Amino acid sequence: MVDFPPCDDVCGALEGHVRRFFGGRRVEAFTWEAGPVLATNPHFRAATPDAEHGLEFIMTVYYHRRGQLGLGHTCPIGEPWLPGSQCDYILVSLPYPFGPELQECHVGDRHVDFLWLLPITRAEREFKLANGREALERLFDEAGLRYCEIERTSVV
Repeated sequence: MVDFPPCDDVCGALEGHVRRFFGGRRVEAFTWEAGPVLATNPHFRAATPDAEHGLEFIMTVYYHRRGQLGLGHTCPIGEPWLPGSQCDYILVSLPYPFGPELQECHVGDRHVDFLWLLPITRAEREFKLANGREALERLFDEAGLRYCEIERTSVV
């Protein structure tokens, strides 16, 4: 059994990792004072770099805590992620635009992967189910997918 450092050390190290990666940009860290995230993971914190527009998919933390989300999983979000978008699912993916420098973090003996939630269309999800995550990501590469383009069309 691995003896993990106290949460303050782990949480601080993870937040520091994000701050170093986004050096020069303001990074805000926050937590919740009530709700399912607090009940299932009282040490949870979100660290988000300032941007013109940002989103946090809070419920994914709750689902993951119950062991239901991981690399390659998809999840319906109930409606398009933003007005004008066709993307009404998310794909748990590697943070390709940022590379392994953001993805990988080591805290003592503990390895933590930072993944991201990529908005995708229903057709892209169906393609992923039939052909696999890597096949879908190859289509994204071939199409030159602009990950944050709200009104993008499906690559499938």
